[in-house]
Amino acid sequence: DAAIAINEKIPNLHLLKGYSYYAMDEYDLAVEALNQANALNPDDYEPDLVASRVYFTFGEYAKAAQYAEQAVGNAPANARLRGNYGVMLAKNGKPAEAIKELSLAIQGGITSDGKVIEGLPLDYDLRIIEYYSTYGLTLARANRCGEAVPIFQTMLSAVPNNDVAVFNAEAGLEICQQNLEAAESVSDPEETPEP
Repeated sequence: DAAIAINEKIPNLHLLKGYSYYAMDEYDLAVEALNQANALNPDDYEPDLVASRVYFTFGEYAKAAQYAEQAVGNAPANARLRGNYGVMLAKNGKPAEAIKELSLAIQGGITSDGKVIEGLPLDYDLRIIEYYSTYGLTLARANRCGEAVPIFQTMLSAVPNNDVAVFNAEAGLEICQQNLEAAESVSDPEETPEP
């Protein structure tokens, strides 16, 4: 506040104020500061990214997705922003769109205007683990286990010491096993005896 009082036109000061309020669980004040940072520098994706995480924290997934989409608009080839947007879409009940964004984040691809997105390799970065977990689980719930199982196998082999990744991979494999069993029971119904 003291620095902003000296010069209120510096976007990073408002951004830092937003981070501070977010850390103190003062979400409304955080978003207010982040919006001010964004107004001063609309081309910077960071205020939108942080605002999306603020709204995600307290379960306002539609607003979280809106801010995440704005962040992607500022840097369409940024795989981390695509991953964040995909997580927000998945939480907002839009699995098809989530899968598209998470696929771009993890596997890479090309934006609609021809920019190359480099996929994010899995490591112990918690956000990247979140993207992989959400991608795999969303695929599994959509009964796209041919795509999901390799994601889960990668998680188990690449980050075996992360409890969240292992839990999510095992849960996803269980969903796929249930999907397989359900498909087998439909395709091979027990014969009913003649009356």
